[in-house]
Amino acid sequence: MSGTGQHGYALTAANVATAFGSIHRKGYVIGDVKPQNILLDTEARVTVVDNDSFQVVEKASPWDTLHFCNMYSPGYLPPKLFGRDLRSVTRTTSHDAFGLGVLIYRLLMCNAHPFVGVWRGSDDAPDSDDRCVELGCYVHKAGALMRPHPSLPAVRALSPERAR
Repeated sequence: MSGTGQHGYALTAANVATAFGSIHRKGYVIGDVKPQNILLDTEARVTVVDNDSFQVVEKASPWDTLHFCNMYSPGYLPPKLFGRDLRSVTRTTSHDAFGLGVLIYRLLMCNAHPFVGVWRGSDDAPDSDDRCVELGCYVHKAGALMRPHPSLPAVRALSPERAR
């Protein structure tokens, strides 16, 4: 995502969420959620691209045809889809919501991933964003094996009053 211009990140985040909602209301699932598929102009208007990977239901008589989305980008796939054959999984808008949450967190938190931070475990740190997500290493969860990088702003800094 790039191109926020003079408009704030909170407005950009809201516009991205609105775009996702519009796509979902049309019956589509984005599937391959990632920053490269979100274009922004200087007014924080959003265009979602790479829609050839959307999950689409083709309405045709006498049957509907579901075109699956077998694509995903590392760090944006919800944990419940790990290990599943995406060529035959019916995705839902809640799966997109996970990726949207990661996108917005990264937008507001200096591009940090919400599941990747400073490792606190006794064994080797996970070797990928996907592995961190799969292990549930959300950096703000009490007792998590990851903690936020110390250079990041505190989450409480994202209060609605400060976002204006």
